[in-house]
Amino acid sequence: MITNLKKWSFLSLIGVGLGLLLFMVPKAIKFFFRGILLLMENPLEGLSFIVICGLFLSIGIYIEQKEKETAK
Repeated sequence: MITNLKKWSFLSLIGVGLGLLLFMVPKAIKFFFRGILLLMENPLEGLSFIVICGLFLSIGIYIEQKEKETAK
């Protein structure tokens, strides 16, 4: 009974994770192409949008790497 419960709870967790991923993918694609469309309509605003997104992503990666180094 317990092994069956563990199996189904694990499969349910995978299903929920896959469902969330499938729910978020269209929103991520829409966000990306909104930036591309903005870049085509207003090049300066679109460029600033892409630079700001890249800057925040770079800062996040840098902070994550520093946390990994201090955890060792």
